[in-house]
Amino acid sequence: MTGRERAAIVGIGWSELARDSGVGPGSLVARAARAAVLDSGVARDAIDGVVGVYGTDSPTLWPGYVVDALGLPDVRWWDTAQPPSVTALSTAANAVLTGNCDYALCYHGKYRWANTSVVGRGDPLRQAPAHEFDPGLDHALVEHGGSMLWAARVMREHMVLHGSTREDFARISVNNRTNAARNPRAVFRTPLTVDDYLAAPMVDDPMCLLDMDAPIDGALAVVVTTERRARDLPHPSVLVEAFGSALPARNDGLLWPEADGIAARRAVGNLFARSDLTPADIDLAYPYDGFTILAMLWLEALYTKPGEGPALLRESWSDDEQRLRLFGRIPVCTHGGNLSEGRATQGFGSVIEAVQQLRGDAGERQVDAARSAVITGGMAGTNRSTILVGG
Repeated sequence: MTGRERAAIVGIGWSELARDSGVGPGSLVARAARAAVLDSGVARDAIDGVVGVYGTDSPTLWPGYVVDALGLPDVRWWDTAQPPSVTALSTAANAVLTGNCDYALCYHGKYRWANTSVVGRGDPLRQAPAHEFDPGLDHALVEHGGSMLWAARVMREHMVLHGSTREDFARISVNNRTNAARNPRAVFRTPLTVDDYLAAPMVDDPMCLLDMDAPIDGALAVVVTTERRARDLPHPSVLVEAFGSALPARNDGLLWPEADGIAARRAVGNLFARSDLTPADIDLAYPYDGFTILAMLWLEALYTKPGEGPALLRESWSDDEQRLRLFGRIPVCTHGGNLSEGRATQGFGSVIEAVQQLRGDAGERQVDAARSAVITGGMAGTNRSTILVGG
């Protein structure tokens, strides 16, 4: 909303995203963090805050490692945040706006540990102690969600209740892969068709291999400060307009969305209640797509009534372009999303992409006159969303 100071993203950076990066998680985060600081134009010694995502697919990287790796001499505020990665961004924004630090380095890194990758189970360098996995969420992924049955269940429920089809979910997957072809960060860039999707190996009917992101190695980072300080830095400001989240009484503590998407709808309502913008004003949409069913529920929360997502996708689909443009105007996941960049990004890739778009330096992916972006993350018990605007 107008009349208040906002946080600003002033630097972005990332490591290589790859199925096998050839380096460990510490090197990946250090590379991304260093790149973000250099991009920001902020002197290294002025970085006085650090926050990282520290949760699922652990062990992840403690902020102290980043402080040592970059040689930051005077960090006076630090924190960790649970996924989704937008949570770390909101933590950093709050820190600079409350004066806990002046410049916050915010990072998210993941590694293809054996406990999330079948292929990784044979690699001695990818073994993670079982007790280290998911410490902040009480091992819920290990004990209940390891087979991904929950995502298939919600997908199946959506089909029964609302008439969605596999072709509808294919449009999400194909759209993202089409956009990824122009994103050099993306791990999966080979174009897909709806027929390719329908022929993909089934994981748990109706969910196929192309409905879910894949474990990779990688890290991403941003530098956050206040709107006022950002004016003295090299890049056009990208301002954090608002954050929104919700924790409805009916949740299972982790992801576990129901097909009505109640958590997403409440989170979106809270998000736009804190902004003068409406969903119709947004130029770029980045629904969280760790699974295509999550992207479907977020799109419904943003733009339709429950169950009307399939109709929106059908109306927004271009056979010629093999991509979505909501209401003929709003592109979706211009970078290819988690489905193409890989699970290491966990929504943070959308932050990086939105900043590039709003700065006007997204290269051949650039959307003309883009001034605002909505980014959603997670679902049910772990959701956090944001609106970013050009300064």
